[in-house]
Amino acid sequence: MKARFLTASLLLPFLASPAAPPRTAPVPVSGGAGGPGGNFDWKIGTDLPGSPHVVILDTTFSVIVNESQTAMESVINGRVDVRNMTITANGVLDIQGPNGCVVYATGEIHIDGVILAKGASNLSVATLDTTYLSEFGAPGGPGGGRGGTGNPRTNMSSEAGGPGYGAFDSVGRGGQGGESAYNPAFPQDLDDAHRRPAGGGGGAFGHDFLRPWGIVPGYTNHNACPDQGANGFDAEQGFSGYGGPAGNGVHGAIGVVSGSSPPRGGMPGPRPFMDDDPSNDFWGTMETSSGALIRGELQRPWAGAGGGGGGNAIVSSSFPTTPFDPAGDEKGAGGGGGGGSLVLLARGDIVFGPAGRIDASGGTGGGGENSQSGDITHIGGGSGGGSGGHVVLQSSSRIDFSRCRTNSHPPGGIYALGGEGGAGKNNLGGAFPGGIPTFPRADALPPNSYPHDTAPCGVVAGRAGYVFNNEVGETSHDFPLVVICAGGDGGPGIIQLHVPRLEGIVPPATPGENIYKMIQPPPVQALPPSGPPSYDRINRPLSWNRMLPLSGVGP
Repeated sequence: MKARFLTASLLLPFLASPAAPPRTAPVPVSGGAGGPGGNFDWKIGTDLPGSPHVVILDTTFSVIVNESQTAMESVINGRVDVRNMTITANGVLDIQGPNGCVVYATGEIHIDGVILAKGASNLSVATLDTTYLSEFGAPGGPGGGRGGTGNPRTNMSSEAGGPGYGAFDSVGRGGQGGESAYNPAFPQDLDDAHRRPAGGGGGAFGHDFLRPWGIVPGYTNHNACPDQGANGFDAEQGFSGYGGPAGNGVHGAIGVVSGSSPPRGGMPGPRPFMDDDPSNDFWGTMETSSGALIRGELQRPWAGAGGGGGGNAIVSSSFPTTPFDPAGDEKGAGGGGGGGSLVLLARGDIVFGPAGRIDASGGTGGGGENSQSGDITHIGGGSGGGSGGHVVLQSSSRIDFSRCRTNSHPPGGIYALGGEGGAGKNNLGGAFPGGIPTFPRADALPPNSYPHDTAPCGVVAGRAGYVFNNEVGETSHDFPLVVICAGGDGGPGIIQLHVPRLEGIVPPATPGENIYKMIQPPPVQALPPSGPPSYDRINRPLSWNRMLPLSGVGP
């Protein structure tokens, strides 16, 4: 059964074609007039080689100037109205602010450079002995949720890191904070490592992307293992705190909230979908080849959620600490910001150049406070990464990826991945200080991925199509904690491609390129294979090079 998206009902007056009358009642909207004078062409960058030409667009209020420098337009609440929009090879459009961004183009949109709608990364705790100061989460991309606060209480020890925010900074809708911890053998046991708390959970929006069936001949995914070939394909729980070994006067750290050992990592945030049907987890209205209409659950373009803050390492044998020492606890980090909301609507073509890129990924989490030794040991809890955001491209003509390539730096394509969680014990398992992500082979994985030789979801070269071993595993006494107090990765966002006809999406033509590499996560119809059969076809690797229909929810 083939399927395609109708233009979303709120946008029908702008994009509907007389040859294909809308199936839903049009709703009047502003925009789509070609900008001031009807001929406002917006160009970011220059036609000459050189350093990046960056334009920051604030979705609260900005003023943009047309290509000929003869007219200006006020952009209010992120709504941009133009005739043509061009991002040149050295152009960078960095979209920020509390609102999502919608671009109406009566002509064409050409992307040879970069459009950023990313959540910001938390840069890790950079101070010592400042329990009287909170560690604020990083802001989201346009409309994306802020990360949760590390050390949210400043007049007493914090019981956990703060939860991240959901889309449009909705309270408590991001990843949950990791538990703070204390050592019941303190002060007889003065080892800082025995107070390690838990990491914050990642933000969540789209479904986890599962390792595709048939990625190598004979591979099936009956255990529903997320794809670990890139960071941010699955929303992860924060990793636990110190749990042992016990004996000889040593005790596992006690989680303040649970009262148990080891302290528990924060759970991933909730997704914004209310029913149990994965086939309608999108925005807009979809028509199947049989003529059936499926209306998405989202009532408007959405955005990503922030990660949860890491827990504190409390200098005490109990909770609450009495008297409270405002310089005592090692703090957990604030969470990463959620990816933003970006909608590009064109009556003409949307065309990607060789290095054309849209990035609405979540920001990374940060590592917790270090010990006084000066080493990067992260005694405080790492924070969760933000989830990917929401990217919708809609053209009444075509979306052309034929010249786009992933061997550029950064790679071309569309990305709405989750941010990696912050590093844990000994600076392992997550993003380094400064928001620098580590490679997938060194990212902390959920416990069911260890040990490599027996775990159903182990990441090992030669298994499930992986070409690398994950290099961060358990030690003899930490298993199954994996990487103590690391933050969980944020989950993927949602990418939607809308065209009137299935052939209106032009696949990459360069040998070796495919949609699986170029659009991460794959577009909205790439749901886990456990979903309805008509919605899982794009997960089959044989379809990646042939570019089977991507404008609906499965072929």
